[in-house]
Amino acid sequence: MMAISEFALAAIENNLSAIPIKAGTKKPAISKWQPFQKRTMNPGEIRKHFVNGCQVALVAGSVSGNLECLDFDNPELFQPYLDTLEGVDNDLHRKLTVWQHTPSGGYHILIRCTEQPQGNLKLAMSKPYKDDQGNRRQDVFIETRGQGGYFLVAPSNGYRLHGKLSEIPVVTTDEVDLLHSIARSFTEDVQQQSQTPHRTNSTTSDRPGDRFNQENDWHHLLESEGWRYIKTVGDREHWQRPGKNGAEISATLHPERGLFVFSTSTPLPDRKPLDKFGFYAYSRFNGDLSSAAKSLNIHDSEISEYSEKSEQTRTFRIDKNSSDGCQTVFSNYSDKSAKPRELSKDVLFFIESEPAPFTNNDLYSELCARTREEKKSIANALAYYAKTGKINKIDGKRGHWEVVEAEPEVMDLLSVSAEPFNIPLPLNISEYAKVHPGSVILVSGSSNAGKTVFLLSIILNFLRLHTYPHTPQYLSNERIDIAPKEDIPAMTYLNSEMSAGELANRIKSFGADPSTWVRHVKFIERSHSFDKLVLPDGLTFVDFLEVNEDFFMAGKFIADIHRRLKSGVAVVAMQKKQGQRYAKGGEMTIEKPRLAINLDRNEPHGFICKIIKCKEPVDFMHSIQDMERDFVISGSSEILPISDWRFVNEQQRRQINAEYTKNGIPNLVKKACLDYRTGQPIGSNKAAA
Repeated sequence: MMAISEFALAAIENNLSAIPIKAGTKKPAISKWQPFQKRTMNPGEIRKHFVNGCQVALVAGSVSGNLECLDFDNPELFQPYLDTLEGVDNDLHRKLTVWQHTPSGGYHILIRCTEQPQGNLKLAMSKPYKDDQGNRRQDVFIETRGQGGYFLVAPSNGYRLHGKLSEIPVVTTDEVDLLHSIARSFTEDVQQQSQTPHRTNSTTSDRPGDRFNQENDWHHLLESEGWRYIKTVGDREHWQRPGKNGAEISATLHPERGLFVFSTSTPLPDRKPLDKFGFYAYSRFNGDLSSAAKSLNIHDSEISEYSEKSEQTRTFRIDKNSSDGCQTVFSNYSDKSAKPRELSKDVLFFIESEPAPFTNNDLYSELCARTREEKKSIANALAYYAKTGKINKIDGKRGHWEVVEAEPEVMDLLSVSAEPFNIPLPLNISEYAKVHPGSVILVSGSSNAGKTVFLLSIILNFLRLHTYPHTPQYLSNERIDIAPKEDIPAMTYLNSEMSAGELANRIKSFGADPSTWVRHVKFIERSHSFDKLVLPDGLTFVDFLEVNEDFFMAGKFIADIHRRLKSGVAVVAMQKKQGQRYAKGGEMTIEKPRLAINLDRNEPHGFICKIIKCKEPVDFMHSIQDMERDFVISGSSEILPISDWRFVNEQQRRQINAEYTKNGIPNLVKKACLDYRTGQPIGSNKAAA
């Protein structure tokens, strides 16, 4: 890791002002740091002040080239924030390449503005609450460090920087406004930021706007004006304005905080939360609240008349076909001519896949039930499944349910085999790690780091063992002594990214005939619901598990695959960012796998394989968890090792790569197929010694 003083020198080379921070605090280590809000230290000052184990901070603002830091104190908002930004402005999303982890689990995004940034801003806040002493408090979710502020940065303890200081992106004033407004959309304190024309917490108000808010459905309102639902991220829905195409989003919808519009091409006020009545008033009356309220002023007698009809609802519906755009009528969702959706099977599927307690509203949302008939169909189905014993009502909570668990299956510890699943993994991993039946192996790799070759090599190794059952084989250039089964296991390869032609060419690159492979392996094109095609007692390959939106669901998808396994094994490939420890989905992705393997590029010196989880090593005294091994991929798609298993830190990695540059070991192995230890051809007796 770069020394603190070296980092400070690098900072001033990139027009960034750095100051020392007392170890274990966030306070400057010098009494007068304010001058460095206007100028950067010179090298002599850095050598003088960056001593005694201090940490380092960057000063934001004009002194650092209009540097600003977006500080996410609530880490759960970081990914939804990026997902929202990607939908609103994908080009801006792609710019944000320099960011860091903080010791508390939060995140910093570093940007440079075309104009001097504002001072420190609190963008998203929690709802007010009272602490143990009765004092009113609010938590800061997202804030900035702008003009005059500073923030700690790696290599300070606990901080990890992604990207380079020389590559901090420059964004325009409009782009800064957009970044800030998306952050503000996550605030829970709606009253603080709201300029909504009509909002009340009363549930008994007779004002037309209040009744409109209580009675109406957001989906119907938005769709009646031509808005299109795109997707749901966390607890927020993404919507697209009328006239737009593709996946770009124009607004987000939160069940409590309302509609937050980012587009300036609608009659709605942008970057402010709106309730339902506000949306109606701006959409139909250009924000004229009085006219909007008058259009909803239905007398109590009329309401009573309709409420007495049990088959009708009191929900307001905007009549899109009205000539003046102002007429409001009652919806009659009990139109006998309309055939309601049959939802009982969907309800059963939800019950069987969601063992946690749930509510009626959870089902309405999951099944997109909007009409009265649809909700009634769900309620009837729930009543039936309660009667048949699949679910129970939770006492004292209307519309709350719990799933009745089946009689638990007692584990048979006496008759079950304790033998591991004989799976010949590349790079001799099987010599160090046991894989028992019912296990998931996770192979996470950055782009073009060899995930597909790794998975196909396992199949090739099985085929070789089956072909020569009594002869130890050199599989991926490693001697293995795994005794093969009499019959090769049933294998399924679920492919989500390659065409049939591309996959066939991959197989041919091994020097193999695809017709031999297809006799033993069922290749299926699949990009979703992988768990439904898992072989419970065979070997299933998933290449790869795509999680492009709701990354927090990745752990659940892997758990679903694990749940389907009996005596079989699943090998699941996932994408990850170069150099990161976890795949998309974070730490939850390695909760179920018993063995987790990372593949990274080590350009231009081949690749690195690292074991980040080995739940059961062959020898607990010689576990390879957190060890790594370098390898190359030959022209015939063989995975060829160029090092032993070892622990490697950053300094050692630089030394190793320097030796590769000097001696040309990776190219020597890749082109000549020589054993890296003996210099003899791979497969020869001398190479095997």
